Amino acid sequence: MARRETRSGFTNFHSKPLAAEANVAASNSVETDPFVADITRLLLTFFSVVAIDLLVVSLMTHRLRVWFPLWLDPQWATRRDPWVIYSQSYFAGIFLIPVLCRLVDRDFLTKVGAGARTAFWSLCVIAFAFVLW
Repeated sequence: MARRETRSGFTNFHSKPLAAEANVAASNSVETDPFVADITRLLLTFFSVVAIDLLVVSLMTHRLRVWFPLWLDPQWATRRDPWVIYSQSYFAGIFLIPVLCRLVDRDFLTKVGAGARTAFWSLCVIAFAFVLW
């Protein structure tokens, strides 16, 4: 029997040891899913590149670097000295597509057949090539 002091100073006797209680409490806690952790890292990487491009490079070039400058200035490409220019941070999104495909393959497609995995990777390659083009 385990002996434990309570807040009031009285001694309680339990048949279950305290270590076993701690193990039960630990097993009931929410564990982080590896897929969620990897996707979080992927998004943090992506947004870090965007923030560096938007803040640092924009300050260095004295122009606002955005993905879609047409939304801010429809004639940005024909102006002699535009204040908004096209951002290169979209490459971060493009080159993270294969990483995302690998994460989906590793965590969701390990138990499916080779045909489904081949179809998935074919779609990933086609999407990657199209966006890159």
